[in-house]
Amino acid sequence: MKKFCVVASLLLALSSIGQTPKSIIASFDSYADLPREVVSVHLNKTVFLKGEEIGFQAYVFEKGLNRLSLETNNLYCTLKDSTNTVIKQKMIAVEDGFAYGSFSIDSTVQKGNYTFTAFTNWMRNFSEKNHFEQKLSVLDVAEPISTVQKTGSTPNIAFIPEGGYALVGVENTFSVSIKDENGKAMHYLRGNIVNEQGDQVTDFVLDRFGVGRFMFTPRPNEKYFAKFTLQEQEYKTPITPIKSKGVNMQLTDLKSEIGIIFNLKGKQKDPYQLIIHNGVNLNAVTIDFTESKKQIKVIKKEDLHPGMNIISLFDGKGKVLAERLFFNFQDLNFSAINETVNVRKVEDSLQITLTIPNVEADKLNRLSVSVLPATTKAYNPQYTTASYLHLSPYIRNDIRHTQHYFFDNTAKKRFQFDNLMLMQGRSTYNWNTIINKPPKYRFDFEKGISMIGTSNSEESLDFFLSPLENHDLDTFSFNQSNKEFQKDLLFPYEDEILKFAQIRPGKESLAPPLYVRFKPMSIPNVDFSSTPNSRQDGFQDLQPEERIFQEFSGFSEVTQLEEVTVEGDRRKERLERIKATSYGRIHAFEKDDFRRNLYLSNYLSQFGYRVSEARGFFEISAINPITSGPQIPLMYLDGALITDLSIFVRYRMDIVDYIEINRAGIGSGLMAGGGGIIKIFTDPKLGIRNINRKAFNEIDIPLAFARPERFSNPKYLNYSDPLFLQYGAVDWHPNLSVDTSGTVSFKIPDLGQENMIFHIEGVVNGNHFISEAKEISY
Repeated sequence: MKKFCVVASLLLALSSIGQTPKSIIASFDSYADLPREVVSVHLNKTVFLKGEEIGFQAYVFEKGLNRLSLETNNLYCTLKDSTNTVIKQKMIAVEDGFAYGSFSIDSTVQKGNYTFTAFTNWMRNFSEKNHFEQKLSVLDVAEPISTVQKTGSTPNIAFIPEGGYALVGVENTFSVSIKDENGKAMHYLRGNIVNEQGDQVTDFVLDRFGVGRFMFTPRPNEKYFAKFTLQEQEYKTPITPIKSKGVNMQLTDLKSEIGIIFNLKGKQKDPYQLIIHNGVNLNAVTIDFTESKKQIKVIKKEDLHPGMNIISLFDGKGKVLAERLFFNFQDLNFSAINETVNVRKVEDSLQITLTIPNVEADKLNRLSVSVLPATTKAYNPQYTTASYLHLSPYIRNDIRHTQHYFFDNTAKKRFQFDNLMLMQGRSTYNWNTIINKPPKYRFDFEKGISMIGTSNSEESLDFFLSPLENHDLDTFSFNQSNKEFQKDLLFPYEDEILKFAQIRPGKESLAPPLYVRFKPMSIPNVDFSSTPNSRQDGFQDLQPEERIFQEFSGFSEVTQLEEVTVEGDRRKERLERIKATSYGRIHAFEKDDFRRNLYLSNYLSQFGYRVSEARGFFEISAINPITSGPQIPLMYLDGALITDLSIFVRYRMDIVDYIEINRAGIGSGLMAGGGGIIKIFTDPKLGIRNINRKAFNEIDIPLAFARPERFSNPKYLNYSDPLFLQYGAVDWHPNLSVDTSGTVSFKIPDLGQENMIFHIEGVVNGNHFISEAKEISY
């Protein structure tokens, strides 16, 4: 019989924080005064082949309030290797709490293990784990691999007393977990608790995930052991420590309430305080042992916080006597996708239709779907979107199989999940930090990019900023009293530059003398290694073993489903939709249209307008007005009514997408007269060609947003290859919207896969979570 094995014991430190219960509450209010954000990310896989892409959909929430955050627009995503070196990074735009992007696994990413991290600037104000982390593995198809398992039979064993303490003479609850060296749970393992004489006092049985609990009443001066047999080897492990003084805690789930029993061994000088918080809000209950050393408190679940509750017992001097976690599933909202998934063949693609009942179209709704072969081994995230939000910021040790507990929730699953909460012991929150080191406001909520421009010119300047894809044309002025301008809420893409041009009536534009500063300038280099629970252990460490996938043929050139071939058709469809809703005539310009070399004045003069720039002013009027009233047309640029037409002097056509000329002025009420309406729409992606750079001051943006692009998987040469079936990917669709009927529709390539699995994550109705895996046979 072996008497030694690894035993983990997690006891609450008896540290005094020198605060009365009243001042503890006040300190917590100060600590929680700043709102928190937490980000959860759905990744398309966790094991990748070189040449693939890491696709990700991020969901940013208000911590503790179970709703999407509308405060932050900038999300930083990084990929670090095993030495904590940043290999890839980008900033992506967050809209209504949603963001998405991808990293290509190119030549800069070698075979090995990586960490994907996502965080906002605001999160840097806090020591809590509010950012997202997930371990990834990258495989090289030239060196096929399999999972290497450790050898040996020494198990990892943990016994955790509820609340942190076990006391003699009263009943105590213990959680127990037993795993082998590879982290594999010893499910359904049975064992006994015996005294020194070998007499059984109770027994335990582990669930399918290798976790269980047992209760017994220790006697004074008696030693106790856990006995069990694993792989024909018998183990005997001491249950320690068991204290003679202190307070223990036992919590029972009573459906709509919880009951908590406290037993005191020793003396009480002042009433104790039971504090229940979720990192944002706090409730307090007085516990007084004056009349009885056993106190029972019953608390309605509606009075608890939805999700995680951190329950701490303080004595009158501010000493933490016991602490445990309880997860309240009440008031958490989950939605499900209908069982039937519609699959329809459309040329070389499959049209997929999902239906979600009871969707409210006016609420925030977004889904992300990873489509993989049904036999995949490449999708092993430890958390779902909902479980990461509700668990990861609070717990010290990672929990596997969280989807099992969070969806189709039953009384049995809630009991099993509470065993895991017992096993966690303390939360990631440290009361010394709460009391003595409250967070300071040093980092802002970031809403795009801000720029501040200055000039040393002695002259007054009027100039404009050419349109960007997400911004209309903007004008600014410098004069003797104001030599600075500021522009906030900019969302430029990485392939865009800022083009400033001086407005000079009657003359061609010149590059204005400007100096521009930006904020932010770079992606923050943040080390989260000191954050509680910053490492997620237990993922499969993939190492070379043998070439078991000899047939794998690799990839051909990267292809992008449908996107390139139908670009022209999509533009035509878009223009047809514009024409169908327009009151005027649409003049569209192709990419290499010769008319782009004209000035706007030259072009408009062909359509019944008298246009002059002779005196340095842009003057336009209808030659034969259709209606009475002013003959000067209303002119719009990218939807904005332009009152100072001097902006159109020498206005170049090379970034014009299309022009709508409405000679009759229909649809504008009494605003338009005989001149009608002219609307000009630009497309900054067309760029400015064959123009002297001196006409513009072109300024590179040091940090811009990654452009959201269609996810592109490599084209595998063999879709029946074992490596593709285990580690390849069919498709990835982030940022999917839900229509008014609750329908989500998208296309995937038809790769001849008869069986696929759809991993679906998302948020509907603003705060309802979806997390499902649906296997599809086609």
